[in-house]
Amino acid sequence: YKTFIGWICESFLKNGKLVVTQNADAVKDFITKDFLQKSIDALIQKHATGIYNVSSGFGTSVRDVLAGYVGVKMTKKEKKK
Repeated sequence: YKTFIGWICESFLKNGKLVVTQNADAVKDFITKDFLQKSIDALIQKHATGIYNVSSGFGTSVRDVLAGYVGVKMTKKEKKK
C-alpha cells in the first residue's frame, strides 16, 4: 500500500479487521481527494510553478480517522514485526 486508505483496505482484506501497526496517536494532516483536486485546479488556473505543500491546516490523530472509518471495535493494535 502507498496510501492511508490503501493500508486500511489491505489490512481488511488480509485480516478481516484493521490491524494497527503504526502509532495511532500520531497526528497528521489528512485531506480528501476533492480538496487535493481543487487545490491543483487553483494552482493550474494561476499558472503556478514550483513545489507546493497542500494541506488542510488541521491535524487529526490516526486513531480518530480509523474510528470514523471502521469503528473502534474493528481495530486491533499489534506491534510491528
